Amino acid sequence: MESTLGAVIAFFAMIFAVWLMYQLFIAIPADMARARGREPFAWVLIAFLGSPFLSIFLLWFLGQAD
Repeated sequence: MESTLGAVIAFFAMIFAVWLMYQLFIAIPADMARARGREPFAWVLIAFLGSPFLSIFLLWFLGQAD
């Protein structure tokens, strides 16, 4: 019984980890780029190649596109 509970907890932990990675690497940079008039694909690529925190910070720092 305990091993089944451990497997269920591990499953939900894995689902949460995948959701968190999706948010950090795709959803947040893409939404921020779109809201600031920038190309979302480029900023998602920056998140993957560099760091999601770098892309979020740069988008915040650069602000609206002209």
